[in-house]
Formats: sequence, C-alpha cells, structure tokens
Amino acid sequence: MAYSLHDVAVFLRYAGLVGWDELDVAESDIIEWHGGGPEVWPRRVCPNGWVGPGGPASLV
Repeated sequence: MAYSLHDVAVFLRYAGLVGWDELDVAESDIIEWHGGGPEVWPRRVCPNGWVGPGGPASLV
C-alpha cells in the first residue's frame, strides 16, 4: 500500500520507471487518481483503533 507520493514513486521505480520522484507521480498522465488527486492522502484508521498518517490512495 502507498501512504504518500513517495511510496508511489518507489513502487514505480521498482516496476522499472527509473528516476521517478514525487513530482513525476503528481504530474503523470499515466496515473488515474480516484477520490482525490495526488495531494489527497486521508488519515487511516486500523481495526485496532490506531490512526496512521494517511490512507492508501486509489489509483489505476
């Protein structure tokens, strides 16, 4: 799961998109954001009540 633009950039680099950073992720036409854009990372609440810094973004 990705909890920030940095996480998405790391996943994309592992997938072979060498050199991608957060700005590339935010401005890319190959990423389709659902429920917001690259700036939207809602807080996440786990079943045990712990609140994380952000929730996973839905992207295609």
